[in-house]
Amino acid sequence: MALGGHGTANMTGNLIPREMAVISKLWETGEDAFKCREAWLTNLPVLHFVYSAINPVAVKTLMRVIGLSSGPLRKPLQPASPAILDAGLKAFSDLGLAEKHGLKVWPEAVAA
Repeated sequence: MALGGHGTANMTGNLIPREMAVISKLWETGEDAFKCREAWLTNLPVLHFVYSAINPVAVKTLMRVIGLSSGPLRKPLQPASPAILDAGLKAFSDLGLAEKHGLKVWPEAVAA
């Protein structure tokens, strides 16, 4: 963004839309850079989770568990492993994203 970028192409915005909007905003002032840095560092656990499996496996698996429509994974992709999903759920919980975005964790959706 410091070099004039205008947004990002990412799946992470499905999990943290407001936060990714801040991260993806063109830097017009120093304040924009500071807000980007704060949003990036705060949400780093989610960003690490998203790239812990082949795209879009981690995102779609977590989206299903938090009740967001994500559609099926294309073959031969499989849902994220329990360890990866646990990391995503921990990040989701630690950042209070369920409350912040009005979502609920649906553990039974993992098997679906």
